[in-house]
Order: sequence, then structure tokens, then C-alpha cells
Amino acid sequence: MTNIGIKTHCFINIVLFKFCKMISQMSQSPLLQEISSRNLIRGNL
Repeated sequence: MTNIGIKTHCFINIVLFKFCKMISQMSQSPLLQEISSRNLIRGNL
């Protein structure tokens, strides 16, 4: 991957992470928090 590709990938992960956190805080649903954290772990591998 190029430098730009890596930076873009990291940026997207950060945005998704903040988005998932915002949704889980709004809903306060354990299931949604579980799903968002699993998606994050999969995305960071």
C-alpha cells in the first residue's frame, strides 16, 4: 500500500470508530456496542 492509502485507511477507521461510539452512546444498546466493537477489531486487522 502507498503512504496515501495507509493514511486514508487510518482516517476511515477513526471516522468509523467515532461514528460507532456516537451511535452506541445514543442508543445505549449492549448489542450495538458489541457489533461496533467487533467491526472495529475486524477493520483494524
